[in-house]
Amino acid sequence: MGSSLPQGSKTVLVTVGTSKFNSLVRKVDEEDFQRELQSLGYTHVVYQLGTGSFVPKTALLQVTVERYIDEFCSYVKRSDLIISHLGAGNLLEVFRHQKQAIFVPNPDAKGRHQNELVSVLDRRFVASLDSLKDRVRNPARGTGEFYRKLLPRVEFNDLVYALVDLDTSGDSRKLN
Repeated sequence: MGSSLPQGSKTVLVTVGTSKFNSLVRKVDEEDFQRELQSLGYTHVVYQLGTGSFVPKTALLQVTVERYIDEFCSYVKRSDLIISHLGAGNLLEVFRHQKQAIFVPNPDAKGRHQNELVSVLDRRFVASLDSLKDRVRNPARGTGEFYRKLLPRVEFNDLVYALVDLDTSGDSRKLN
């Protein structure tokens, strides 16, 4: 992405993670949605499609399409607005880099983590497909505050076990 964006470009990164979220990509690809982005000064849209089958067709803005992004952090850093599924990794990157973002929970995501994140995330960051166009006019900016709330001070072992959902009651599972 470094050389594909000219200086002074204003970029939207649309990311769906490793699964599919065709309806989100389709929504941003709508002509009236792109006209709204244009009216707000955006010049580029970078789509990260995951395993989705829908490929963007509207080209009112300059478009880059990637299946997966190896240098995801650099894409987040260089983008002015992130429109994303509500994946924990994306959420953390947005807040770490203090980016403007809108998160749209993917109703087809495996597990319940996206619904759980909706319950703790400030509503200014969350949109449905129906409210996305309105929300793009005034996106919220991620701050370190929320990032620190998500990652409170804990012992390393407890954090590892919480992430992999292991029982920490037995000493035999402690890391050395």
